[in-house]
Amino acid sequence: MTNKFKLSKSTAKWIIGIITLITLWSAWQLQHLQISYDFEAFFPKADKDLTIYQDHIKSFGSDNDFVLLAIEKENIIDSSFFSQLAFLRNDLLQAKHVTQVVGLPSIKQPIIGPFGVFEAPLYKLDNFNKQAVTHKIMQDQQLVGTFISKDTSAVSLIIGTTANLSKTASDEALSSLKSVLTKHAHIGKFHIAGRIHGQQYYIDLMFWELITFGASSVLLLALFLFISFRTLWGILIPLTIVLCTVIWLLGGLSFANQSISMLTTIMPTILFVVGVSDVVHLIEKYLEELRNGHAKKEALTTAIREIGLATFLTSLTTSIGFLTLLTANMTPVQEFGVFTSIGVWFAYVLAFTLVPALLYLLPKPKIASQSKGFWYNSLHQCFIWVLQHQKSILFGALTLLVVALIGVNKLEVNNYLLEDLSDADPVKKEYLYFEKTFDGVRPFEASLTTKNDSSLTFSPQLIHDLFLLEQFLITEYGLENVLGLQTIVANFNQGLHGGALEYRKQPTAADYKRIEKLIYRGIKAGKIDQIVNAAQGKIRLTGRVIDYGGKVFRAKNKELIAYWNSLPSSQEYALTITGMAFLIDKNNELLSANMLLGLLIAFSLIAVLIGFLYKSFRYVLIALIPNMLPLIMVAGFMGFVGIDLKVSTSLIFTIAFGIAVDDTIHFLSKLNLELRKGKSQLYALKRTFLSTGKAIVVTSIILCAGFWTLIFSSFSSTFYVGVLISLTLVFAVLFDLLLIPILVLWISKK
Repeated sequence: MTNKFKLSKSTAKWIIGIITLITLWSAWQLQHLQISYDFEAFFPKADKDLTIYQDHIKSFGSDNDFVLLAIEKENIIDSSFFSQLAFLRNDLLQAKHVTQVVGLPSIKQPIIGPFGVFEAPLYKLDNFNKQAVTHKIMQDQQLVGTFISKDTSAVSLIIGTTANLSKTASDEALSSLKSVLTKHAHIGKFHIAGRIHGQQYYIDLMFWELITFGASSVLLLALFLFISFRTLWGILIPLTIVLCTVIWLLGGLSFANQSISMLTTIMPTILFVVGVSDVVHLIEKYLEELRNGHAKKEALTTAIREIGLATFLTSLTTSIGFLTLLTANMTPVQEFGVFTSIGVWFAYVLAFTLVPALLYLLPKPKIASQSKGFWYNSLHQCFIWVLQHQKSILFGALTLLVVALIGVNKLEVNNYLLEDLSDADPVKKEYLYFEKTFDGVRPFEASLTTKNDSSLTFSPQLIHDLFLLEQFLITEYGLENVLGLQTIVANFNQGLHGGALEYRKQPTAADYKRIEKLIYRGIKAGKIDQIVNAAQGKIRLTGRVIDYGGKVFRAKNKELIAYWNSLPSSQEYALTITGMAFLIDKNNELLSANMLLGLLIAFSLIAVLIGFLYKSFRYVLIALIPNMLPLIMVAGFMGFVGIDLKVSTSLIFTIAFGIAVDDTIHFLSKLNLELRKGKSQLYALKRTFLSTGKAIVVTSIILCAGFWTLIFSSFSSTFYVGVLISLTLVFAVLFDLLLIPILVLWISKK
């Protein structure tokens, strides 16, 4: 900032007018703001496994474009109920964007005779024998757990939808399905799960939380600002800055046709608490200068000159913290980092334009005439205590560090599908119902691909190995049913023997010669193209499994690949695991490494920045040590209480570091100013402690309170952001006030 500060009533009014117009324009744009629900956006960009997944979808269709519908009812195997189920299926087929409905009414069993293949229905409603049908269905392992529960309390239908539906089309499809279900409500109790159902619920919940957290943050900020300044202007000015910041950013995103994701719904809360920090430091310095007897304009000039550079540096370091999220190879995370970084600079510009203009036009505040009181006395006593217990404080910090490192060693990278929702959430309850009653909801996808561009052949050895692989997937991996080429072969073998269930197994060599011809006919007719893609030399394996967590499945995937590679057919066919769930697991693993890289980049950039400004390596140590320790403490806390590393919890480290280092920079900037005035190190340290101490504590309380509102979120990711960043900031302010004075005395020289 320059030493000359020129501001008149005319200039102040122009500044307020221009900012008002920009804010009104931005607010008008908010009506077009879109919220995105796109799980695929979280997949890594330009990644080999993502390319494989996209090719897999092109070959066999998506593993996520379906809706699971369960009907729960007593005495479910009954001719009346099965008749109603058939009518329900027919009506569902007429619903918008529905491509197929698979369930007991649609399942047919092939019977192969001298005149070809005849598909017999699973049961006949006009000749329904309950005992025979019950035995036939419950003995069929392809049906139990997939289309009927083991305890016969429910049946399910798998409803296929058009691929890659837009938000509008998804809402239409869901509304149409619900209309059908309302018509058939008398059948039994419905349970529904799937992408289009979860998408609508998530977006509605995200929009509600965007409003709720914004309002709660405003109320909390108002409360703490009143406690700090005890004046109406002390509340309204900071709130005006943060509200304008959020409106500018969201309005700008809407104008640029940028939708916000689940991550960016917490962005307003972050900007509220980060933006108010700039204003609090500026106002505190302004009031301090007024108390020292300076005129209003002189006090404002000094506040801008002395706080301006420090606040610019804190905005820069906070921005660096968010921009390091670009190391994450996921679009929503990168957008969150960039958008929030832009918001930080909006807050800085508004703080040093609108605040001076408002303060210049407002009369001198009465609070400026108050004498030294609670804050001065408390901080003075705290400073004396720190000087008297330097070794004890250092020993305590070292002890906490050792304990935290033990906790860090317990950290694990893990994740679950729909882990963002609590078990009491209605959508999560439906998800858990399918987990408990049927084979699970987590999709499993894999493919066998011919090596060396060789053509797809169906040798007896391959079929034998596929049956072995199926058995491994059931007994070791956790799948109840596996759909693949071996399923088609087993069904054909059953058909060759009159539909007898005991022949649904691997055929003899003689029978397989006939079955192989049927396979080629099926490929030519396009009847098995969801399992076999001869043109690309691919065979699909698919199923659903109970969600045991990403950590478990990463281990299971390695075992599965190793098992396939031990089979003879692995010489000709490569097994590749893919699918949405697989990519989500991989993302969480990669993100942890990316966040560590981002954190190292943030450390390095901030260290270079501080070293360049203060021309001292000692200042670099003084700045980084108090801000590295809180991160290690929080990581240790996560390890001890069992909070896994995942997308949400990995983000907090770079975010928290970028925010927490702000107070340290304010402290060091003030210390540097005092030393340049020729004061002794101890006296300069004392003046810095007393001058910046209140602003550091007040802003930290406001930051913690703002983030603490996030614990009421329905999303666990938002909850963890609130808890862990709040905890980091508590540790940060304690280390700032307790460690920095000691580090300055022990490390630094005047």
